[in-house]
Amino acid sequence: MSPPSANIEPRNRALRQRFIVEFFKSHSRWNLQQWVALRKAVKVELCAMVDTRGHQAVGALYFEYQADHIAWEDYVKALGLAGDKDFDWPWAPEARPRMEQPPASGTERTGVQSTSPIPAPEPSKTSGPAQSTKDSICAPGNHGAESSKSVMTAGLNKPEDTGKPVEPVAPLPRLNRAGDRLRAAWEAAWAKPDINLHLP
Repeated sequence: MSPPSANIEPRNRALRQRFIVEFFKSHSRWNLQQWVALRKAVKVELCAMVDTRGHQAVGALYFEYQADHIAWEDYVKALGLAGDKDFDWPWAPEARPRMEQPPASGTERTGVQSTSPIPAPEPSKTSGPAQSTKDSICAPGNHGAESSKSVMTAGLNKPEDTGKPVEPVAPLPRLNRAGDRLRAAWEAAWAKPDINLHLP
């Protein structure tokens, strides 16, 4: 019998995020506030990585996949389940989208504005392939709302789980987490953007 994730296309953001919610709910481990806070912190961290590597933007599919993957690792670690094979990231490394995949038509505008104090170069001054920044995650000026909240909050019954933005109850501590391996591999991918990401 194949695992439930085998029927989910991991590059499809809505299906992937719905699977994440349903997976943790099925194990009675879903905490919306904790997930939202972890994912938000991961997205800010990923944008900082994009800035420090000198990239103006990366593909939205790649960025959102990486954010979910690292947030999953952090969430499992916070639950005290790191090392439990039942809670490993359900998709193989080759399932992730390419780093600079062109945005699909109708791609949702999502993301976090870059926090870098260094202004991004003007489009006419950049070299390399042209890329649409309106659909990019860390693009300067992209103030799109996190549209995955509707997926992440679908089907919740408690009154406090209304799908509105949730502020974390307390700041989450910086974890010495399994996601650090993924971060290191992700950073290494910047040096050779065409290589496949292989985790130890």
